[in-house]
Formats: sequence, C-alpha cells, structure tokens
Amino acid sequence: MCGKVMWICKSWAMEMGINIGAGTCAGCGTLIHMTLNAETQEMDLERYEDYIPGGKSSV
Repeated sequence: MCGKVMWICKSWAMEMGINIGAGTCAGCGTLIHMTLNAETQEMDLERYEDYIPGGKSSV
C-alpha cells in the first residue's frame, strides 16, 4: 500500500475467531486483505489482488 498508518479495530467476527477481513486503504484506496496476528494483536495487510488465487479479480 502507500505506507499510511491506519488504526484498525477488531470486528465482532474477529472477536469470535474469524481472523480475516477486507477494507480499503485510507491513503490510496487500495483494496486490502487483513489477517489478525493473534500474538501481536495487529493486522497483517496485503493487497487483495495478491491474496486471491489467480491474481486480479474479474469483478
């Protein structure tokens, strides 16, 4: 992403153990995939098109 620092709160689903989510970068608008790192209680982020199998989405 663009390097913007974002503060992300866990969703109710993450509180229940579903430790993934999606959103957009507040700085550049890139669609991102978020995975909760349970040890650090921080989100690991990656571009969504790098996360999905086969590359870019056709949606």
